[in-house]
Amino acid sequence: MTVETGGVECNSCGQSLPDARPDDPAEGRPPCPACGSMSRLVKVYLHDEVTFHTDLVLKKRTPGFKSGGRSRPAQEQWSGDEQSADGIWRDRQRVVDRENNRYVERMTDPNGTVIRDVDEPLDQHLRHGSDKPKG
Repeated sequence: MTVETGGVECNSCGQSLPDARPDDPAEGRPPCPACGSMSRLVKVYLHDEVTFHTDLVLKKRTPGFKSGGRSRPAQEQWSGDEQSADGIWRDRQRVVDRENNRYVERMTDPNGTVIRDVDEPLDQHLRHGSDKPKG
């Protein structure tokens, strides 16, 4: 964020006071040369940037479908932006297809460089994410 001082004006008549400082105390400041008021208006401008990121999650549920003995979505898809541990936003496309035993994930940098490209049977996609060994 950038902060910019826009100057000091008389709060009563709007006269610009180029010699006045924003941190001048009320006691001892000279009156406005145009109207005699002691009231001041200090203009401060704040500039910042807002960036939006999107993410979409889809879950396909099939009645009676179980995976690993638990009722789970037959297919899950994630598509959109994800912030990595290094703070960089990357595009992530991921499909967990339990019906067809597939795991597909593709992650790319903002400049288009592929960071991760995985397409493998889901039952071979072990020891990743929350499945990593503890300790």
